[in-house]
Amino acid sequence: MLRTDTFGNILYTGESQRKNGTYMFRMMKWGQNTWIYEKTLDELRIKEKLFLDSIDRGYSVLNEEMTLNEVVDCYIDKRADYIKESTLNTMYHEYYDCRNTIGRTKIKNLTKSEIVYYFMVKVKSKKNPKGYAISTIKRKVSVINGALKMALGDRIIKYNPAEGVIKEIMEKSNYKKKKISGLNEDQRQRLVEYMKNNTRYAKDKQLILFLLGTGCRIGEALALRWNDIDFEAGQISINHAVTYVSENNHRIAHIKEPKTEAGNRCIPMLEDVRELLLDIKKEQDSINYMEKQVIDGYTDFIFLSNRGKIFTREAVCAKLHRIINSYNEECSYNEVSKLPDITTHQLRHTFATFLCRNSYDLKAIQRIMGHESIVITLSIYADATDAGVFEAMKALEKSYYLGYAA
Repeated sequence: MLRTDTFGNILYTGESQRKNGTYMFRMMKWGQNTWIYEKTLDELRIKEKLFLDSIDRGYSVLNEEMTLNEVVDCYIDKRADYIKESTLNTMYHEYYDCRNTIGRTKIKNLTKSEIVYYFMVKVKSKKNPKGYAISTIKRKVSVINGALKMALGDRIIKYNPAEGVIKEIMEKSNYKKKKISGLNEDQRQRLVEYMKNNTRYAKDKQLILFLLGTGCRIGEALALRWNDIDFEAGQISINHAVTYVSENNHRIAHIKEPKTEAGNRCIPMLEDVRELLLDIKKEQDSINYMEKQVIDGYTDFIFLSNRGKIFTREAVCAKLHRIINSYNEECSYNEVSKLPDITTHQLRHTFATFLCRNSYDLKAIQRIMGHESIVITLSIYADATDAGVFEAMKALEKSYYLGYAA
């Protein structure tokens, strides 16, 4: 969806109109955020062009005397023309804590053992509970690996010291990939009933039930506006998501488009979801908000706090954690009956697993979940169980005739 200002002018990537009617351009380049402000869009674009022309005269030739920081900045900059700005921001922030340490090393002196050691001491463990998960380290190393691959391809270095780093870290830390699991049918029902019967969770349960009933990613759900809901057609349009970037030591919310074309989709509404949204709409209409939040020109969001602000994903996770803890304290009678401490992404997994088990149309499931590839759908959600295997063969038996049985 194209963004426009109040005069109908199309706003380009990085441009936005502020509440007072003035304009802003924001771009992250070479590890730095740059903001440009002007009263009119024409004046903004004059300065914008001068800025873009200046960065075009930046790194043009790699050399072995460059630090890892400089090579990574060059790598991110060169990818700016064909990947989304939100992805560039993510790459920058994943690499950020390397800048004042390993990033200062010249690439000609950088070794594989140095990279492995740097990240090994940061792996989350019993001794280091505040360390990074392996998945986080993978993302950080992938940025370094990509930058050094570029330098290797340009024959600036003779080998890529980041190659094989993740494999070695996983071996040294005895890492075993944990299988993502959601709630089973019994657990899901118990959670839903518990929230339904506790008035103190009347507000908290709305978003949790919506995630359970749609399989949306949390960023997609938080960004939903009322004009994304078509009650007449019974559809929810997913066309943008909330993301956060650090600006001047503050986390600022921004709206981003889906990373892939598959992420831009319409989800049919379950009747329960429809009723839930109608209740939220009725509730919002009765609240006199001082001011509803505006993010990059987007407003009229569905899931709002009493102050008219959208929730952060951390706040939603905290709500879910609190509800599950309360259930386990009040209702569980042994370890087996306790609900697992899950995340919002596992609510998506719960929805998708049941969707897979109740539909044979894999392409439809792929579309509902917003996966770019059917392989992702199958590898993540189509978990085989003894009951599922038996049901599959019984269903086949109804139409697959061999002519042998009497």
